[in-house]
Amino acid sequence: MGLQLKGPETLTFLQLREAEHLKKRPALQSNFSFSTFLNGNFKSRPSDDSLFNSLAQLLEQLTDKVGAESALLAYHKSGIQQTVQVGSTTQKCELTEEEQQQLEAGNPLVRPQTYVHPIENNNNFAGLIYLFKNSDSWKPLSSDLVQAYALLCTQNIRMQQKQDNLRKYADSLLHKKKELEKIQEYNQNLLSITTHDLSSPLTAVSGYLDMIDQCLESDDSKQQIQKYHKQIESGVNDVSDMLKQLSEVIKFKKGFLSLDTVKVDVNWVVNDICEILQANAAKKEINLQTIPADRPIYIEVDIIKFKRIIYNLVSNAIKYTQRKKNINVRIGATDSQVCVQVKDEGIGISEDKLDKIFQPFVKLNETKNETCSQGLGLYISSYFAELMGGEINAQSTSGEGSTFTIHLPRVVVTMPHANTG
Repeated sequence: MGLQLKGPETLTFLQLREAEHLKKRPALQSNFSFSTFLNGNFKSRPSDDSLFNSLAQLLEQLTDKVGAESALLAYHKSGIQQTVQVGSTTQKCELTEEEQQQLEAGNPLVRPQTYVHPIENNNNFAGLIYLFKNSDSWKPLSSDLVQAYALLCTQNIRMQQKQDNLRKYADSLLHKKKELEKIQEYNQNLLSITTHDLSSPLTAVSGYLDMIDQCLESDDSKQQIQKYHKQIESGVNDVSDMLKQLSEVIKFKKGFLSLDTVKVDVNWVVNDICEILQANAAKKEINLQTIPADRPIYIEVDIIKFKRIIYNLVSNAIKYTQRKKNINVRIGATDSQVCVQVKDEGIGISEDKLDKIFQPFVKLNETKNETCSQGLGLYISSYFAELMGGEINAQSTSGEGSTFTIHLPRVVVTMPHANTG
């Protein structure tokens, strides 16, 4: 005995199934905008978007198979919503809030003149197919055909998403490959330069040790041995400085450097370093002059690292300035910034190196003064300045001198009032 239904109409099996789905299915997640769809401008011409073109082709096939007057296919992918149109119609797309909720629940919408079917993608409401029916050609199985094409649309959207993900993954791998190549090149440069630069002071130390042996064998004066001892000590210090710089580079490459900041008067720090370096300047009869600000100016820095910056810049100025020339270290400030300017009358920096001097392994000048240099001093100084919220810039004219300026944020220090009670 067959199934008997009471009522004025006989329902198809598909309609019964849709009614059951409408009762039981929860709402899908959705980023789809119905207002954009109902008020949007529809694209009907092919574009360079492969997904748009493939969905447009499916919609054309579906429209032809069910004999619809016209059709719209709207979809949402990666934050972009587009609508494909096939055919033309004077009818307007309309969806009530209740009908929108029905579609978001994953249930098709059956109306006398239109048929609307949701497009799902991984439990998300990804879009819809909106068909303007032709009553003469619309058949009971047309709904099943629309459902099949909706699944094909879902497969196309998923395939495009996978392709996009694969493209992003490939781009990520390429980026990582380039980063690894940079690291490998950096490490190779570090190894080759370190090997070369360490060999110079070590060779010198070895030579002076041989000379000390000769002095001992020939009973040369103690004064001569002391002279060689100082040269050996200088070479050992050079090696020690190189190893310290390498250690610092390794630390901040690995992100191990930390700041121990305090508020300090920049005049005091700069004057302290310049006093230490006065002896070096005096050996070349260089006039090293410090021009402080007319009042205390405070910065919040790691004092050890800030001193390293000043030491590197002033010692470089002394190294590359000829005898009996001038070096001025001037301190100034604005309301928000403190500037320390180191200006020399040295040999200057060639134009082709000026924009590279803060990169690792770039030596200012290939001279005998650079034999124990790894080209890391300015790189480390620049990194320290950035770490403390500042920067270093340079100006130079080859043969006339260079000016390095450190910019750091200025801080306000409230001094305690004297107790006069």
